[in-house]
Amino acid sequence: MANEKKKFGGKIFPCAVAAVTLVISFIASFFALNIASDAAAASAADARIDAAVTTVKDFSSDKSRLSFEFYDKIYSKAGYAASQIEEASTEQELSALAKGLELDSVIVVDENGNCTAAYPEGQKVKNIKKNSDLSAFMKVVKGLSYKLSTAPKQVEGSENEFLIYAGIRPADRQGAVIVAVTVDNYNEIIGADLAEKCGYDIVITEDKAVVSSSVKGVSPSDISAEALAKGTEVSFGDKTYSVKSEAVDEYTVYCLSEKSSSGNIAALVVGIVDLLLILAAAAVLMLSGFFTKFFDIKFWKFLMVGILNTVVGMGLQFLFYNLFGWNEWISSIIGYFLGSVLSYFLNKYFTFQNKEKGIKPILKFAVNIAVCYGLAYGIAIPLVKMFCLSNAVTMFGWSVETFAGNFSMLAGSCLFVAFNYIGQRFFAFKEKKTEE
Repeated sequence: MANEKKKFGGKIFPCAVAAVTLVISFIASFFALNIASDAAAASAADARIDAAVTTVKDFSSDKSRLSFEFYDKIYSKAGYAASQIEEASTEQELSALAKGLELDSVIVVDENGNCTAAYPEGQKVKNIKKNSDLSAFMKVVKGLSYKLSTAPKQVEGSENEFLIYAGIRPADRQGAVIVAVTVDNYNEIIGADLAEKCGYDIVITEDKAVVSSSVKGVSPSDISAEALAKGTEVSFGDKTYSVKSEAVDEYTVYCLSEKSSSGNIAALVVGIVDLLLILAAAAVLMLSGFFTKFFDIKFWKFLMVGILNTVVGMGLQFLFYNLFGWNEWISSIIGYFLGSVLSYFLNKYFTFQNKEKGIKPILKFAVNIAVCYGLAYGIAIPLVKMFCLSNAVTMFGWSVETFAGNFSMLAGSCLFVAFNYIGQRFFAFKEKKTEE
């Protein structure tokens, strides 16, 4: 009995040491991943600027249509108002019309530029020639232009709202009808939110002026387009960024990557320590005879079945994810459910040659699959997606989101194979014989 305990203890101790070493290795890997994130962000600059260029190209090609539709909507309101208004319209009639068309104000002007009616009453001026906001509409009054609009003015206290005046000449008389309308989508027309759509730390300029920026903590007004164009580095406060740029039609896209001189060195040091810890764990396992017993013929059979099962399961996952558009969880659940049916029969009767009958082995197998699935994908999907999305990591010309989704499923599959082998061998299809 004492010999058996000693033998048992002799096996447990090296495995425990190896397990603790691997845990320390995992923690070291986690810190290495965080330390290297700055370096990874810089290396992902090419992918980020390619994605940003594509977004800006789409905006540039669609800008004329968006601008036309934007102003056409405003002129349509002004035109309808002109068709319904007469020179002697009352304030009540103008009020009803303005509320119906969602206008801030309506001003009726005669052939001399004199205001004959207005809503609200405070908008009524004696003559528009002397009003800085309205004087431009004398071109409409004199017949030099059929319709006209002023440059949008940002509403005080608001980042998204702009006030626009639009004037149109009535079809049945001289003069003009001028309307004022507040819009909240003008930023989309001029591309002020374009950098946000391109990703983080992106600056877009047009004619040496900053149009849009997504640099966190830095106002677009504090960014110099000339400084960006002059060199490969730019500083904002206590942060220094490396700069990559590419021209797109009349725009220039700048991709900024925050510089960290110690990131690569620290990541290399921690990576070496991590590797040494893994090698130490492997040595302990080899000295304990773990490899010889663990990687026997059953392992290679499991590996063969696993390859077949993985081809079936992952093939279905990627089919559901890319062709049907299902998310990572649904795709992987259905793929593994169908693959697990095949795995159960092959591993029970071929790999482990388990002779247990009834519902019990099926339940144990199902529990093992569920636990291994939850652990593998619960670790892989959030960590891989967080890393890929925060550093704009991508390959094969995919978008960052598509690459992160596919790569997270691949990482989850690798973890699942390792967890599943241990679970099936030592739980689901465990041998009942006692070792001597």
